[in-house]
Amino acid sequence: MSGNYSFAELYFWDLAVQIPLLTVYIVGIVLVAVNWRTHPRPSRLAFLGIIALIFNALIVTLVIRWVSYYEAHSLAWNTRIGYMFWSIVRCAISAVGLCLILFAVYTARLPQAARRAERVRDFDFPFDQPPRRLPEAVPVDDPDTSIRERKKQSEM
Repeated sequence: MSGNYSFAELYFWDLAVQIPLLTVYIVGIVLVAVNWRTHPRPSRLAFLGIIALIFNALIVTLVIRWVSYYEAHSLAWNTRIGYMFWSIVRCAISAVGLCLILFAVYTARLPQAARRAERVRDFDFPFDQPPRRLPEAVPVDDPDTSIRERKKQSEM
């Protein structure tokens, strides 16, 4: 099959098949960028996972196409081992990328009840504690103290 087509044509067709995945990866990058400020840790994990998947779709596909194209006429044992090796690498990179995305989804965020409690606590902040009382004043032997005391007694 590779005898009729050039390497670039075959790689182009490999990428054309992956257009739906590449589109999803680009949308994922946009979503990560939009949510980066509100959720930095999950966004960072999702970004790393999507980058791993994009690397897998572009670079590892290129390497696998190279191995299969230039070694297509040789049925040597080394060619089969190389192809199997890069297929395993491709699966491992996909697994790492998907694990990072799953970690981004299910970790690094507060549970719903904790978020609700945090919102209530933030809302009730001025009212959740009784006002602080100032310590009682220690009487000082100065002439003003007696005048204050006389005013209080006269008002009562």
